[in-house]
Amino acid sequence: VVKAREIAVGQSTATATAATRKSAAREVESLIEEMASLANAKLGDRYLFSGTNNGTAPFITTPDDARIETARTAGDNDFAGTVTSSGTYTGSINRTYAVKITRAGSLESATCRISADGGKTWNGNDLSLAAGQIDLGDGVTLAFDDGGGAHPLGENDIFSVDAIAGGYYRGNDEPLPLTIGRGMSVTYNITGAAAFTSAGSGGADLFEILGTLKAALEANDARGISGQLDSLKKAQDQVSLSQSLCGTKGNHIEMARTMLGDLDENLLSLLSTAEDAD
Repeated sequence: VVKAREIAVGQSTATATAATRKSAAREVESLIEEMASLANAKLGDRYLFSGTNNGTAPFITTPDDARIETARTAGDNDFAGTVTSSGTYTGSINRTYAVKITRAGSLESATCRISADGGKTWNGNDLSLAAGQIDLGDGVTLAFDDGGGAHPLGENDIFSVDAIAGGYYRGNDEPLPLTIGRGMSVTYNITGAAAFTSAGSGGADLFEILGTLKAALEANDARGISGQLDSLKKAQDQVSLSQSLCGTKGNHIEMARTMLGDLDENLLSLLSTAEDAD
């Protein structure tokens, strides 16, 4: 990010030429590829910045349109009918929506609850499925066909669908919790959404900013180049804040580990004293 700012500063001056800007555009393209490699870093077989969707590479280098994926059914569902997803996704972040059947039966009599976080939490009221479809929010709809009642829904049947926002990010913003004590947990991950997209603290979509800078350099657009300076500063601050937050989380976990180690020693000492008494 620092290097991209240096390029933008140097190429926004009146002395820069079309040739130097085209050369700088190729350098920014290289930075985009390097940024993608870092943002798609893995630990073992898990992507670090994908949130809970850590089997999917979180970033692409060219923006994609918003889309709604194919609906999925849980493997132990009783429902033998069909479920299809449709709509135009209007959300700003990637989400997994889910439907859980709360009363079994045909569509006429069945009820359900819905979730916008992959089933972690559910809406508080049972909803009717008599219309044959359910609106999950943000333009996402699931439609059910029970064959005229021949394929009833089973209680606790689960259906889900992924909705992908337009742009560069393909992970989600779900936290990964670590239990550090009875009733105590800490979120140990920082998502790509928080570190590198407009959902972060600075509202800076790093890949979009770099892509816009590259396009301005290729077009020999001095105003467009200088127009990215503030955005790059926001992106730099956003990444720096994420680094600081990472250090804070690490310190918190290390402190918890030390305290648990001390507790373990104390328990061993108490156990030893009790056994000696026996």
